[in-house]
Amino acid sequence: MQDSLRAEEARRVAALGPITEPTRIAGARGVMHRRPRWLDDHTLVAYVFGYDVTPGLYRIDTRTGRRTLVSVQALPEDVFFSVTPDSSALLFARYVPDTLSPLQRIAEVFRLNLATGRVERLTREGRVMAPVMAPDGQVWALRNEGQYNRWVRLTGPVSFEPVSDWTRARFVALHPAPDGKEVAVIANLEGHQGLFRATLDTRGKARLTPWVLFADASIYDAAWSADGRYLLFTADPDGITNVYVLDARTGEVRRMTNTLYGAREPSLSPDGRTLAYIHYAHERNDLVRIPFDPARGEVVPPEATRFFDRVDWQAWLREPPAPSMPWPEPRPYRTLAHLRPRMLLPTFRLDVPAERPGDTRLGPGYGLAIHGTDPLQRWTFGAEGFYQKDRFWGNLAVRTSVVPFFPMLRLFRRPETVRVNLVDAQGQSQGVVRVGREVRGGDLTFSLPVTLASNIHRTSLLLSVQGGYRQERLFDDDGRYLTAFTERYTVSPFVSLAYRLRQNIRDLVPHQGLVLAGFAERDVASEGRAGRAAHIGQAHLYLPWLAGINGGLRLHASVLDQNQGGIFNLDAFLPRGYEDEFLDSGTYARYGLEYLQPLWFVDNGL
Repeated sequence: MQDSLRAEEARRVAALGPITEPTRIAGARGVMHRRPRWLDDHTLVAYVFGYDVTPGLYRIDTRTGRRTLVSVQALPEDVFFSVTPDSSALLFARYVPDTLSPLQRIAEVFRLNLATGRVERLTREGRVMAPVMAPDGQVWALRNEGQYNRWVRLTGPVSFEPVSDWTRARFVALHPAPDGKEVAVIANLEGHQGLFRATLDTRGKARLTPWVLFADASIYDAAWSADGRYLLFTADPDGITNVYVLDARTGEVRRMTNTLYGAREPSLSPDGRTLAYIHYAHERNDLVRIPFDPARGEVVPPEATRFFDRVDWQAWLREPPAPSMPWPEPRPYRTLAHLRPRMLLPTFRLDVPAERPGDTRLGPGYGLAIHGTDPLQRWTFGAEGFYQKDRFWGNLAVRTSVVPFFPMLRLFRRPETVRVNLVDAQGQSQGVVRVGREVRGGDLTFSLPVTLASNIHRTSLLLSVQGGYRQERLFDDDGRYLTAFTERYTVSPFVSLAYRLRQNIRDLVPHQGLVLAGFAERDVASEGRAGRAAHIGQAHLYLPWLAGINGGLRLHASVLDQNQGGIFNLDAFLPRGYEDEFLDSGTYARYGLEYLQPLWFVDNGL
């Protein structure tokens, strides 16, 4: 099969003819360059990310390929940004998460000052993408409106004025000409994505006429020459994306590249002599350049670029015809009517091996779990039943987002193992042994996740408090109960602060940031014994010193304070080699250094 595929690829390459051989400016395996834009004849700005590269906007010297970070940013999927006409600033959009809703993100517009690196937010609740500077100095953008979007003018942080009146267009990008007299618009109309020319009337409203439209191809990117004569764009009429140039004076279209796998996002230097673009290859998007000479390009027949002459393209912008059947009346969303199981899966549980004679083992457990929710996830539920240690166990959980703090109710009956210190009748310790513990009861948890910042660096706060009722009793390896049930009411607060965590695509753990966490459990009422109380505080500092090889370096410290042993499962607290130690009442500290180095990766194509 491999020989057959290689032969087929060889025939495909031979059929392409002479291949464009560009000069590489910057590129390496696992590094992705996107949207190069010229600042001067020797400097580009591009969005770069990769296996060991922090995503952001970088200056790139076209003579040396040297990359200098301008601003760390997480641009959205279109990776679109534009340079202001005076090359002093960049306009871009990125998603801003809601502070209290982890699933909600809204696209907002920002301005980046290239001289100072200062980033200014221009919109609030905008739902806007692909911003550009309009000829009058205002900012244009594309605002989402359901399945379509609208070309708008930003008139304030929360106010937008429509520039277009069409309600059935999907605008992709706006590219004002250098003289400001017209705008090259990439738009998708009824599945046909092409290049359109827009001019503004005296009211500031856009008039749209088709410019370049292929019958069986799409146009993806566009960029003007500094003098406004040439408009570069990419298209794929033969199945491979290549760079084309449109002479705005004559309307002639020429093909400028012939690549094996794709050329995209072209940009012409201010002096008009160098064409930079992104050259695609496996696991890399290289930034390359070729001399710009339109006369050497292959002329594209006019009939191939004027598909709009054969269709009623204006009908694509009109309102859709009235439906043949009336639309049903809208009804309020009813959560319970849509709440149903969404997932059913088997479960399997493993047990820790016995460390010494007399330890209790639970053995393997087999069960079935079910999870469900409504489409808006206002209510979710989960349940599991399993068989382990010759008994049936189970748990049930229900959670809602209808009210703040995401309350969750759990009911459970589960087995676990704990270390206990055996004491004889004279009070002498006989050693530590692991015994089984049956726990049953219920608890109610309130959680408040707060996103403080999320733009490559992530800063978040999690506040949680749990109140519960539990009954517990111990059993040995033969399943015999060693104690009667004891009852207790507990309260367990938890707080965690993650500050400026940063993690690249192939990092297994963050390579920068700080995590502080604290957890406590206290008995507010207990049966026949003193109330239990335990507290754990943790600090994790991630260091970036080995981020270049995706290494994770972590300094960590933990403090445990408890008034009796066996309150927490301390497997994660005890160092390796000391797992069989029993920690009685007292205060304990642990600190250390951990290094995690990935050795091999599954190719995810970046």
